[in-house]
Amino acid sequence: MLNSIIATIAALLWLSAYTLFFIGDVARWWALRHHRQAMSEIERLRAVRAYATWVRNMPPAPPRPGRGPVLVALPERPPVRGTIVPFPGRRIADR
Repeated sequence: MLNSIIATIAALLWLSAYTLFFIGDVARWWALRHHRQAMSEIERLRAVRAYATWVRNMPPAPPRPGRGPVLVALPERPPVRGTIVPFPGRRIADR
């Protein structure tokens, strides 16, 4: 029983010591939150402006090659010399 009472007192003493040690830092952090938010907004606006300037000064993209199939010119057929004889067989008129 005595051990639990001493442990509780030690824990409360430890908690109060750390609270007193860090209370100033926590109060300062809480008081300056508006300033931090304003500074982060200013930094964000600066970054947006720097990006807009960078994008504005970019050269245009090079043109892309066509995506269609590559057309190959077929060689010209030599002219037909001689007489064309039809294959022997039935004619359409004979039917």
